[in-house]
Amino acid sequence: MPTLPWTTPNPVPPGTDVLVFASRFETRTLWGAFRFLLRTPGVWRHAPSAGGLSGQMRDAKYARWEVPGEALPLDWAEARRRLG
Repeated sequence: MPTLPWTTPNPVPPGTDVLVFASRFETRTLWGAFRFLLRTPGVWRHAPSAGGLSGQMRDAKYARWEVPGEALPLDWAEARRRLG
């Protein structure tokens, strides 16, 4: 699965803490990874109106933590540590 870059959808005002979300979702095949990436824009469009997560993502891992806005963009090393 390719590593996607961190995104900051809106500028963060100085002195503001932000909540960071990271996930790792592995597919069994290269075709599965390709299908996932093709569908990602639709997921991003749907996320703001979603009431929660559903479905079976047995192998997916998620992490969240707070950092000062000045620390953005983050280094992937911290996300990897938190995702285990």
